[in-house]
Amino acid sequence: MESNATTKIERIILRHLSGSKAGKEETFDLHQLQELTIGRHPSSRVQYDEAKDDLVSGQHARITQEAADPTAFTLTDLNSRNGLYVDKQRVITPVRLVPGNVIQLGAGGPEFEFDLEPRLAGQLKKTRTAALSNSDSFPKTRTSEISDSGSGEFASSSSQPLSTTGSNKKNASAAESNQGKSYIGKSTAYEIASAKQRETRRQMLAVGGVLLVLLGAAFLYLRPRPCTDCALTPTQVWEMNRGAVAQIQLSWKLTNTRTGQPMYHAYVDNEYGKDANGNSLRMVNDNRQRVAAYVVLDDGTYEPLLTESSAGNAPIGGSGGGTGFAVTSDGFLLTARHVGAGWMTQYQYPDSAYPGIVYVRGPGGKYVRRTNPDGSPELARPAYRWVPGNTRQLGAQGSRWAVEGRHDYLNVTFPGNKTTIPARVARVSDQHDVAMLKIDMPGTVSKCELLDNYDKIKVGDTITVLGYPAVSPVTWGRITSQDPFNSQAQAKVIPDPSLTTGNIGRLLRVQKSSNGGDDVQSDMGDVYQVTANPGGGNSGGPVFDDHGKVVGIYFAGAQASGGQVSFAVPIRYGLELMK
Repeated sequence: MESNATTKIERIILRHLSGSKAGKEETFDLHQLQELTIGRHPSSRVQYDEAKDDLVSGQHARITQEAADPTAFTLTDLNSRNGLYVDKQRVITPVRLVPGNVIQLGAGGPEFEFDLEPRLAGQLKKTRTAALSNSDSFPKTRTSEISDSGSGEFASSSSQPLSTTGSNKKNASAAESNQGKSYIGKSTAYEIASAKQRETRRQMLAVGGVLLVLLGAAFLYLRPRPCTDCALTPTQVWEMNRGAVAQIQLSWKLTNTRTGQPMYHAYVDNEYGKDANGNSLRMVNDNRQRVAAYVVLDDGTYEPLLTESSAGNAPIGGSGGGTGFAVTSDGFLLTARHVGAGWMTQYQYPDSAYPGIVYVRGPGGKYVRRTNPDGSPELARPAYRWVPGNTRQLGAQGSRWAVEGRHDYLNVTFPGNKTTIPARVARVSDQHDVAMLKIDMPGTVSKCELLDNYDKIKVGDTITVLGYPAVSPVTWGRITSQDPFNSQAQAKVIPDPSLTTGNIGRLLRVQKSSNGGDDVQSDMGDVYQVTANPGGGNSGGPVFDDHGKVVGIYFAGAQASGGQVSFAVPIRYGLELMK
């Protein structure tokens, strides 16, 4: 017999016990694949009926052959809506399978039995129910009539009385002396022996049944069981959640809500006059042709001077990429606010915006240039923390300012997919760097599970971050068009999220004083400082605990004196957007 170390598993066998595939057996050759995806989605290797098996998710579960041990197979729940069960027990974390495990896709959903071919030495087959014979099925024993003589012979069927002359008198006398004694015939003795054999057989079967029950109970107790509270490895966290982590590409611009026109940062000519010798007077002594203009509001706040004219001016807007993750199976995603709604965060100016000249409101409400005592324009480097969506120089429109951001495009792409999906902003947090997006899909999407452990999280806790850092190399896919009216091939990015591990480095909390004021405040607000530093492009990505639950949203990093740290928003701020 081969040892387990040399035995090579050739096939996976699935015996369907219920659902639309009940009674069918599927065999999968491991020479051609190392994993089976299970669900209703057309890409699933084990595909269930979309209408009849509606308790099964599009991507419900995955069976994977372990690379380190090809004789071991792991079952993983792909964030299914109705859960995954092994032998009637709910599993949340990946679990090893053994032949005979019965897997159910959702409570009340279809079931199938997992098996391997060949089996490993020592692996028990599923116990077969024995067909017990009926011990009472023997032909009924015929009753014989016993004579009064002790000879054991059957009595004559004649009704004529026996003669008592001669030797018969002696026999008759003996018969009379034996009156009151009973004798057993041959058939009766056989019946008694058979009854004893039947009783012995029943006792042996009963003992065998008890032993089978005890062996079965011992097997179930000693077999590998799903662990409901075991820490996951970063690889397991990645496998469980990678399908729900999307790459985001976007472009937006600031718009005047009264006119619908895009807004621009006003620039003016750098040359503002001539000196006595006819030489040009320049506001900024370099080769730039135009200089950015800033305005001082009545309360002393600086903002970039806005205009609807595009001539020589810089558009207010932004473009780039980030990360988001699905939190519901119907297409809601969470991301960082500065990714999903860039006009609601601190604006990033182009290098040409500094230094700038200052304008103030003059007579009649018009803005005039502010000058130094010598008549030269006043230069400044203002408006570092300006938020475009909070612009006040155009006044208010109802309960909001008269500007808003609008996307030229906002697309999300899931791992392994070349097709982008348009998204829209669903909600934006007023408290933290969090936004919610929505995509429209005909089917369900994989989602991440969230855990608000704000009051229990500790410094040193292990975390895993998934996302799309800008420093990570890009993978491209070529798409050949079959459209005769648009036959040009295209190259598109195929996302694959990166994994970064670390720990909770600090808990930065806003602590309220007894009178309602802020007693303790940090420069970053209410955040988790983390030692995982994936960098730009990962903003909006999920931060997982060691059980594969999202506890935070990656959103910022900082460098100083050769050191680097990153920050995550507690997930409770994301959960508030889902209420």
